[in-house]
Amino acid sequence: STSAFTLLGFVLFLILTISSSCMFYAEQTGMYFQNTTLQWLYKVDDSRSPYQSVPDTFWWCFVTMVTLGYGDTYPRTAAGKLVACLTMCCALVLLSMPIILIGFHFDRVINEYLLKGEIKRLTAIDPNLSNDVIFEKKVRDLEIQIKKMSGFLEDLAVSVKDIDFRPKRSRKKRICWSK
Repeated sequence: STSAFTLLGFVLFLILTISSSCMFYAEQTGMYFQNTTLQWLYKVDDSRSPYQSVPDTFWWCFVTMVTLGYGDTYPRTAAGKLVACLTMCCALVLLSMPIILIGFHFDRVINEYLLKGEIKRLTAIDPNLSNDVIFEKKVRDLEIQIKKMSGFLEDLAVSVKDIDFRPKRSRKKRICWSK
């Protein structure tokens, strides 16, 4: 689990660096560098760009990747907007991974807790039960549930065959006027 989150942090930093660099250079297509003030300015209205360097662009990238979106910095060129879309998509995929990891570990811990509770309950009823006997009982219970589920699925498959999925208009019999 720790190694997975370490990997996630590394990949997050990597995407942050790549996206920030791409945004900085994409926004430069609509900017020029003024030597007297040593700043990047937009060609359209001579306003100061928030993307003065790649490290300055990290702020935009981080706020965009965590889906916070303050709106204080945003791309103004077409290339910058394209980079922003790609950054958002990468961030959604990347940030969904911890949710899966946390859900997996939560499910494992809950199942262990329930199994321990079941073992305690069964051994309280019959102290002579061993873990092997309890395990065999659980396996039998699961086999019964699987048989019930397979019967349900067979019934469902039979009932789905009988459904007419055509729209109501096409269910009417068509009259054929040919010979």
